[in-house]
Amino acid sequence: MELRELRHEIEKMENLSTHLTNLQSQWIKPIRANSNKHLPFLQDLPTNVKVQCNQMLGQFQLTMDGVESYGMVAHKLRHYSKYLVQLALADLRQDRKKVSFVTNHVLNDEFLSMQQAIDDMKQLHSVVGELRVQYDAIHALLQPHLKLEHSVTFGELPHKKHLQHVEAAAVKYKTLMKHVGTNFIMMAAKNRIKK
Repeated sequence: MELRELRHEIEKMENLSTHLTNLQSQWIKPIRANSNKHLPFLQDLPTNVKVQCNQMLGQFQLTMDGVESYGMVAHKLRHYSKYLVQLALADLRQDRKKVSFVTNHVLNDEFLSMQQAIDDMKQLHSVVGELRVQYDAIHALLQPHLKLEHSVTFGELPHKKHLQHVEAAAVKYKTLMKHVGTNFIMMAAKNRIKK
């Protein structure tokens, strides 16, 4: 992927927190025992299912918070795209000091460390996968206790779409991170050869 295209893709990345907020308001909140007045069929669930569901929702909320904490990956990607542009411009100007500074900054900075960003990306992917597993487990818990029409009504709420957006964003972040890394390595290697 070319640098211009990469930067454009990074700038138009979706924000995870928007979809997580929507997922919370349109899925967790309606299932919670005290906030599902508009879905009366959820109030008819057996008590033990309600208790187990609320416990699972608590874990789901913690996992969502974990996904939110890895939202910094998007900020890092935006910084990397800016530094890649600076690196390309410094290379065109043959400004070796600037090239060296940017390269060292991206590799050794506490916040921008490329290795830390890669580790964060792996963790984000793992936590989003865990989010999906918990989502499916909660659905599996509720399905046997809902009538068909209630199951359809509940399934038509837009919560599934928001979870899919979170999953797609995590995959997109991973792809963009790979391209950022590839571009960075190519530029760093190119400038190392010129020395």
